[in-house]
Amino acid sequence: MTDQDQRLGPAALTRKLIRAEPERARELLDALPLSERAAIVASRHGRERLDLILLSAEAQELVQALPAPELWITIKEVGEEEAVELLRLAAPAQIQHLTDLEWWHQGTLDPLAAAYWLMLLSEAGSEAAVEWFRQADEELLVTTMAKFFRVFKPDPDLSGADPWRDQPNLFTLDDAYFLQFFDPNAAPILARFLSFIRAEEPERYYGLLDMVELTVLIEQEQAAHDFRMARLADFGFVDFDEAIGIYAPLSDAELARLLSESRPPAPAPVAAPAFPLATAALPPLFGRALAQIGDPRALSELALGMGALVNRILIADALDLTQLESVSRALGKAQNFVEIGLGRVSGGEIDRAVEALTNLHPFILFRAGYTRPVELARRADRLLRAGWPARFRARPGFLGDDGLLLEGLLRPRPQFYAGADDRGAPLYREFQSAAEIERAAAALLRVNALGLVFFEVMQGSEADLSRLADFRVGAEVPWWTVLLTATAQALAGNEVRFAPLTLADARLALELLLTEARPRTVRPEIRAALVTRAEAGLRRLASAGEAEAVLGGELVAEALAKLEAEAAEFSLPDLDPRFFGAMIVLPE
Repeated sequence: MTDQDQRLGPAALTRKLIRAEPERARELLDALPLSERAAIVASRHGRERLDLILLSAEAQELVQALPAPELWITIKEVGEEEAVELLRLAAPAQIQHLTDLEWWHQGTLDPLAAAYWLMLLSEAGSEAAVEWFRQADEELLVTTMAKFFRVFKPDPDLSGADPWRDQPNLFTLDDAYFLQFFDPNAAPILARFLSFIRAEEPERYYGLLDMVELTVLIEQEQAAHDFRMARLADFGFVDFDEAIGIYAPLSDAELARLLSESRPPAPAPVAAPAFPLATAALPPLFGRALAQIGDPRALSELALGMGALVNRILIADALDLTQLESVSRALGKAQNFVEIGLGRVSGGEIDRAVEALTNLHPFILFRAGYTRPVELARRADRLLRAGWPARFRARPGFLGDDGLLLEGLLRPRPQFYAGADDRGAPLYREFQSAAEIERAAAALLRVNALGLVFFEVMQGSEADLSRLADFRVGAEVPWWTVLLTATAQALAGNEVRFAPLTLADARLALELLLTEARPRTVRPEIRAALVTRAEAGLRRLASAGEAEAVLGGELVAEALAKLEAEAAEFSLPDLDPRFFGAMIVLPE
């Protein structure tokens, strides 16, 4: 080991060093205590993690020092068939965790998944297969075998004339027990596995075959599932009814009570996985607070809590437990809503965030964060189901991005509108930051303020507004077009009204609105007057507050900006209503 290696420590174990100078890398790795080696392995990903494990002269010790979820993640990142060596090195309890995750689908043991993993386990060698068999639940083994074959035993009195001997797909290792496989494709896999078991554990092997012959599969499968869920509970996997509790809103009063209570240290039933805290780019407040926690026990407890939260999200969101992508999605969701919860609890102050991250379980922080979009969803439901958009029956697209943001809030679980996909369809996803929460909250305020401008300040009627919004057959009319049209009516000397402009009135209004020099812009004095009038009108309303007044002015300014974008190179004499979208103008 060089002096530079000693100075760099674990940082010297680069992928380049492992590939170019394996002996030097092995010496550097194996010089560290086992706990440090396991931590280094958990900090790497995919093939790099596998290379590091296999580099060590004590690879089996190193694999078995990993928490079971970390081994599962390693196998999924590398690819199951590329990671057979890890199965050979794994402890039976780690393999049991794999079976708990991989063999079951919606509470039922999946024989295809079981056959695949038994094939991989057999490829890892008879020792690995037998060691797992010795520690596996009897109920799981009987259920698995009963999914694959039926057992027959010769009747000595029939002298080989048993009626079942004509059945297809019969197999035997000893001419004493005959197995009829339901799926001939699975027969070679099971035959190889059973030959390992019979050679090393004959007594248990034959006892299990006797049970398969007599078993009631439904009862055995339920018992196996119950034992599975009891094991998974240590990792935060619970039934759906309990998992869904992470979405329960958390009031300010309840949150304050939880903050005032001290949380006793929780026992650690399993080793803490590294992946919940090892993401390359943690959300900013979460990452800064985490960096200031120096207590290893507190970090371990936090990692366990985050791991349990991820697993509850997997259950509550009905994600596929066997897919690494599902874990990534659940982890991102967990971290983002814990980040939002930290912001709610701490107000962005780092010391308070550290205290909350240390003293509050991630479940609570997640709920504190998730409450924000739930509250917005309730307000959006009231506005869209009973407010002015419902009475007006706003057309799709009328409210623009604000409307799409509100529609996202009304999905079965509130989601954020993140723009359009490649086909132009709205793209919805989980909220990822407090800024996105604030954007959705602003959309609610903007839509409410827009209604006040239309019906209180401008004194429009819902019927007139509806007719104007429907004026262009087959084309959407957005709110700013309606607002600009009604404003232009007033500038042309008419009353403020929601009705199409004549061509003459449109030209007159635009002459007053726009500068003569190109690119044409809205005259500053006109812009200021219209924004001030909207703000003043809202301030006079008992139903509006200062926030709505400011937003009313911003909406007018936004509509004027839309006009500027279209009219920059505009020629008033050549105005053609067919190709002018900012206002609704009647053809001559």
